[in-house]
Amino acid sequence: MTLAGIQAKIADAVNFVVPGTSMVLAQLTLKSGYVMLGQAYFPDIGAFDEKVGAELAYNDAIRKLFDMEAYLLAEQQYRAGLENLAQ
Repeated sequence: MTLAGIQAKIADAVNFVVPGTSMVLAQLTLKSGYVMLGQAYFPDIGAFDEKVGAELAYNDAIRKLFDMEAYLLAEQQYRAGLENLAQ
């Protein structure tokens, strides 16, 4: 599980600012069709920087995908262990 491996699963990435706020969302759509959202929020609207927010939101979505990939790997290993016990 690597960053490049996670990024290879992404079919599309879109960033947008929630109107009237300083929140930026990143929507990553995987090749499987699954959508992961990341977010970044600037409490001080005067410090809002859309480019920085987009990068932070993207990184947040990537971190969430890493968590899901880790779960998937653990589940696969667990099931493989059960199959080995049954033999």
